[in-house]
Amino acid sequence: MDDKPKMKVIAELTYSVIGPKGTSVSRYIKKAVKVIDSFSEVTTLHHPMGTIIEADDVDTIFKVVKAGYEALFEEGIQRVITRLTIDAVQA
Repeated sequence: MDDKPKMKVIAELTYSVIGPKGTSVSRYIKKAVKVIDSFSEVTTLHHPMGTIIEADDVDTIFKVVKAGYEALFEEGIQRVITRLTIDAVQA
């Protein structure tokens, strides 16, 4: 039996990309969203200003966030500003 308390983590993630030509960044953000959605261990809710990510531990949140910004760099973005707010509840 696992005596470790259960945890629920909810995070709000926003990437701001700097470096593409022009004002539209949707094609870059779509790439990051696709990568984030590839993680079966999280639940996501995308909205116009960011993404809500729900997981069972904070390490999973960090793994997803890192994969998303790495995808942006792979697309040629020169700079990514990441805003992450985490709400963790131990039950």
